[in-house]
Amino acid sequence: MSEGKRIRRTPEQIVADLDVQIEKLKDSILELENKKAASVTEFDNKIAAVKEKIAKLNSVYTSDMV
Repeated sequence: MSEGKRIRRTPEQIVADLDVQIEKLKDSILELENKKAASVTEFDNKIAAVKEKIAKLNSVYTSDMV
């Protein structure tokens, strides 16, 4: 009969396991925030490049009109 009994975890063990899970999730959040920052920078660079093209086209357009 004693073989079938489940070993119960202490409250300290449960808390320790929860702390590990929380830390893993916090690490996951940091990783996602870093990816987000990298994406934002990449898209900001793309937007700046397109704005440069627009400015060049506008300067060509206005110089032809003068």
